[in-house]
Amino acid sequence: MIRVLLYVFVAAVLALLCGWFASNPGEVEITFLDYQISTSLPVFLLVLILLFVLIKIVMLPFSFGDAVRAFMNRRESKEKHKIMLDYLTAVGEGNIQKYEALAGRVAKVFSHEPELKNLMLLNITSGIKKAEVLENLASEKGTKLLALKHQIDDAGKSGKTAALLELYQQVFAEYPKAKWVVNPYLNLLSLFQKWDEILKVAKEAFKRRAVDKKTYLMMASSAMLEKGLAKSGSDENASAELILEAAKMCPDNAAAGVQSALVLAQKGQRKKAMRVLAKLWKKSASTLVYDAMNEVLSDAKPYDKIKALTRAVAGGKYKAFNNIVLADAYAKAALWGPARELADKYLALYPSSAYGAKVMSEICEGDTLVHSDKDMRFKELASEKIDELKPFVCSACGARYNRWHSVCDKCKNFARITVFLGGE
Repeated sequence: MIRVLLYVFVAAVLALLCGWFASNPGEVEITFLDYQISTSLPVFLLVLILLFVLIKIVMLPFSFGDAVRAFMNRRESKEKHKIMLDYLTAVGEGNIQKYEALAGRVAKVFSHEPELKNLMLLNITSGIKKAEVLENLASEKGTKLLALKHQIDDAGKSGKTAALLELYQQVFAEYPKAKWVVNPYLNLLSLFQKWDEILKVAKEAFKRRAVDKKTYLMMASSAMLEKGLAKSGSDENASAELILEAAKMCPDNAAAGVQSALVLAQKGQRKKAMRVLAKLWKKSASTLVYDAMNEVLSDAKPYDKIKALTRAVAGGKYKAFNNIVLADAYAKAALWGPARELADKYLALYPSSAYGAKVMSEICEGDTLVHSDKDMRFKELASEKIDELKPFVCSACGARYNRWHSVCDKCKNFARITVFLGGE
């Protein structure tokens, strides 16, 4: 309705204009150099209209060319859209025959868009052809990182660790924002025992904010500890310095703290070693720390050892766990009464504890004067949960180990193996 009214309004305006021109024809005079043209206004307007029509006729072939190009573009767009749908369907189905059929069409239709063409060909080619596609992607700045990622995947699947290390090194050097490369790069460096390089990479990753400060310190401390342990058979002084530096660098690294205490004990600084272990106990009470205390106090008399252990584990937040380790200390001194009493207190709170069952089973074996039907179940429980007695645990996957090492054998994460807290 509005359009009809608009057309009527325009027609009325034109009619009024025509009527006005008819009654007031007016004159138009054009002067150019020595030429002068005089005519009426209606004739002048008619000439303008004819000139406009003539220009349109002259431009018609060009407009037709534009129309043809627009038609071809629409047709090409439809073909690209269809190939894209076929490509996504083939990828979803994993249909190798469709892959092979599509490869030629993709290369032809997307020939003027090399980056998009290579991205599509990447998933539907294999072998030598895929290597060529990856080289093409790597030559373009916008797709180089994607090509490197695929090369990393291929190298990882084929077990080419040397090539994998070079690729990680390249990505880390060229792409500071690629945070995903840090952990696998460090894991691989640890496989090659490149501890100095790990220290550099971890420091650079912290500068780039790819890891937080706590993670960086744990990584650096773990690499330093590994380096120190590796030198323990050849250069004891250098080994000791590195281990002490690792413990100083990251107080949260309980494994480094325990090793530093053992180093101090070997140097004859037993009191200092016990202070280190006592401090560590209050932060992360564990069977590892307790075993280290026993090693430091190996030459002490049984009663003196119990006194020293009692002082070392006193206080702190792990009060119940203090009872079970002291029960073990009393048992080692053949003081079965207090040993059983302390073990009973702990097991009353944690009846399914693997370590509690282990200590109580040893008390039951040593204390031949006291027997009960309950005593046998502790030995069975400790045997059933023997894996839980391992003092190290991976914080990423939960795997347990008897000894510390920087990389988890199960999930391959670097600097994630920590001391398993024995406290509540």
